[in-house]
Amino acid sequence: MKKQHLILIALVLNYIVLPAQTDSTKTLVVLGDQEAELTYNQAIQSYNEKNYEKALIEFTQAINAKPGFYKALYNRGNLRNMMADWNGAVQDFDKVTEINPGMNQAYFARGYAKINLKQFDAAIEDFRIAQNAGYDKPNLFYYKGMAYFQAEKYTEAIDEYTKAIELNPQYTYAYNDRGTAYKLLKKYQESIDDYNKAIETAPMLPFLYVHLGTVKLLTEDFSGAIDDFTKAIDIDNKNITAINYRGSTYFKLKEYSKAIADFESCIAIDNNFYIAYNGLANTYMKMEKYPLAIENYTKAININSQFAEAYFNRGSAKELSRDFDGACADWNMAKTLGMDVNPLYLNDCN
Repeated sequence: MKKQHLILIALVLNYIVLPAQTDSTKTLVVLGDQEAELTYNQAIQSYNEKNYEKALIEFTQAINAKPGFYKALYNRGNLRNMMADWNGAVQDFDKVTEINPGMNQAYFARGYAKINLKQFDAAIEDFRIAQNAGYDKPNLFYYKGMAYFQAEKYTEAIDEYTKAIELNPQYTYAYNDRGTAYKLLKKYQESIDDYNKAIETAPMLPFLYVHLGTVKLLTEDFSGAIDDFTKAIDIDNKNITAINYRGSTYFKLKEYSKAIADFESCIAIDNNFYIAYNGLANTYMKMEKYPLAIENYTKAININSQFAEAYFNRGSAKELSRDFDGACADWNMAKTLGMDVNPLYLNDCN
């Protein structure tokens, strides 16, 4: 009976936090707003000292003292973005755009928050407004591309990433994300070119080599993939993603001892990394060491009880160990968890 083996490919997304707008004012200029201005300046100082909770309280106090204080609202919105309070950030930027509709930075920052709220169309519209209002920095096109990417509109995302790169030819993340969009469109050479350009701009970022290696896996350049994963590991020897990918590549090359070494390294780094247990079990399956395969599939399942592929694979190992009832139970569980199990397996059970 044909056995299926899973290699999971994870997409690494990057993120950038938005810094709060700093204020160059050294003295209070409006006596009537003295309390609000003083508290605002204290908030800026607290932010610069990375005391973010205190800064949040002080921005709020400044706003309470002066409800139309759009600079304090804008900075509190940026701080909330940084603290992942996306709804709070949107509320602040809504007020900023009501008070000062020409403040293009507020539309941009609100668009960033909406990406994180998965409101991709609304985010794109905010970026469009910001651009029309004069905000034309490379990061606008990058995040607009990200919104299209998250909406699975990869061609549109590529167009926006390209605009960002035209404005900043050293924009590492734009090359990286455009490369990922090309990969998802199966334009593998364009993807490889972009990842290489990203590496040229930032050769010490290990995830770039991981992404490049995944494309080479898709094009069956296994030796090239191993070289890239190894470069990532050379930079960061605890990079569990790169180690797992390299183990999976060794598995494809039937270099089972090397695959086992890499999967065991992943487990040594993170004893709960269930994907590595699955990879280790798959390797033992190929080596016809079925008890060891069952043991490691079971460890993966104990960590992630929703891991349908591990149930299916363990069922195959049990079948080959002549535990037919156990095999059927695992295959049925895989189906219950949503895996498309070939009816032939379950027909045999019936």
